[in-house]
Amino acid sequence: VIAYDLAGRGSGGFNDLAISFDGQGAAAFDDPKELKEPQRVALPDGSTLQVQVASPFLLPELLLFRDGEPVPGSSADPATRHAAAWQVVAAVAVLNVVVGLLVEAFDAGFLREFGAGWPSVLSGLVYGVLAWLVRGRSIVALGIAVGLFVLDGVFVMASATQAGGTPPVGGLVARAFFLIPMLRGFPALRELARPRRRRPR
Repeated sequence: VIAYDLAGRGSGGFNDLAISFDGQGAAAFDDPKELKEPQRVALPDGSTLQVQVASPFLLPELLLFRDGEPVPGSSADPATRHAAAWQVVAAVAVLNVVVGLLVEAFDAGFLREFGAGWPSVLSGLVYGVLAWLVRGRSIVALGIAVGLFVLDGVFVMASATQAGGTPPVGGLVARAFFLIPMLRGFPALRELARPRRRRPR
């Protein structure tokens, strides 16, 4: 079983990374900069572990491959990325329902201009169904969720502009961070659909 331990996180990525194999130390990296390029570690059973810290979309993540296969539970594992995709869709569902109910409960009229209220609750229920379908590995449901999320963002931006205000930059940035895991769910689902040899532990 491959395991890793982090003593800290830094602006450059992962600090003091220690990797073990079947309970025995296999490698240690003190400087995250050396992990910008793939590092190969020979494991006791003769297999090779590739270790790298990548920063797609400015989000550092630890990629672990054993003999070319992603290590289960690591950021490189399609199952991990699939889980992140449906969980984000579920989070969007919950946020829409909560915001909609709060707007209706406290009569926040100014938020209704952005579609908040009962429409948000309905939207949240739709996202909830989509999250359940994406969890079941429906790539079509994921596509619908991404499309709705993008259209909703465009609607909010257009509504803010028509109201004479400025587009909510913070909200758009937050939407981008929600969107990234959903987009990464597409290749993950395609990878999970392929016949695979037994993955390394």
